[in-house]
Amino acid sequence: MNRGQQNCFRYKHFIMALIEHLSKPNWKTFLGDTFNYVLEVLQEEPRRSVGSSADDLRSWLSVGGVPNVYRRLSDQMRRSRFDAEHIAEVFNFLEELIENNQTQLKELIAKERIANYPLKIPKVLDFNRLDIVDLIYRIQAGERPFEDWMYENGYTRKDIQEVYQVIDQWLIAHGLLAPPWTKDRLN
Repeated sequence: MNRGQQNCFRYKHFIMALIEHLSKPNWKTFLGDTFNYVLEVLQEEPRRSVGSSADDLRSWLSVGGVPNVYRRLSDQMRRSRFDAEHIAEVFNFLEELIENNQTQLKELIAKERIANYPLKIPKVLDFNRLDIVDLIYRIQAGERPFEDWMYENGYTRKDIQEVYQVIDQWLIAHGLLAPPWTKDRLN
């Protein structure tokens, strides 16, 4: 893409926020072009003035890396009421873009232009990224999917409490949860 095409692309197509473009029929082309453009901008001139869509993506990558892009897009697609199938398509395409640009992403991490993150996110217990996002939404809605699963698989309330106790101890040990207050802590 030459400089003239970049300027046209930047001003004609980047006026709207990224999420607005993802609901249009040509969203894949737009997301792919925007992703590649943002990587180029971050490589060559990170503070270059860009339009709204590119700025969204650039700031998300800079602040939290690829996981932040997923988090932000997930939140915005949920708020915009995208259906689950479209969300899956967007995430699958984004995964392709990330896979195809591993070298450039590693270079940008090395230059500290985007936040460091694990480039390969392992599957855990056959959960993919969409399963995890779904679980987070269910937990935020007050559901208890892990407890439900444990009950369905024969675990008792005591077993569940022991699991929570181990998790709490780990969180406390790593400074992610304040220890419970006791009388002897006050003395």
